[in-house]
This record gives sequence, C-alpha cells and structure tokens, in this order.
Amino acid sequence: MDENFMRVWVAGHGQLSADIDRLVRKSVAAFDRFAELVTPSHREGADTYFVRVAECCKSIGRAATRKRARAR
Repeated sequence: MDENFMRVWVAGHGQLSADIDRLVRKSVAAFDRFAELVTPSHREGADTYFVRVAECCKSIGRAATRKRARAR
C-alpha cells in the first residue's frame, strides 16, 4: 500500500508543483497590480498619483463635452 501511494505521489507531483507555481505567480501579479493602483509614486519631482487622477478627470470632462456637442 505504501509503495502504491508513493508511485501515485511521484506521478502527480509535477502537476501539483506546476499548479502551485501558477497560483503563486497569479497571486503576486494581482498584488502588484493592486499595489500600483492604490499607492502613489514616490519619484523625485513627480506627483504621478494626482497627475494620473487629474488626467482621468480631464478625459471624462472631454468626453462629456463631446457628447453634449453631438446632442446639439
């Protein structure tokens, strides 16, 4: 019985390791995206967090202006 268990374990170990590795990589990538989204950049001379928000607001404003112009 022990020999059978070890054979099954060895046969499936590669797939199990690959699945765990894929899970860890996806988790790290998701955390990196989350961290980039919620933390401001600390580069010298650039306040990129607020610049990014301001650019988003500008693009929303431009889209609303174009929409109003088309409606007229």
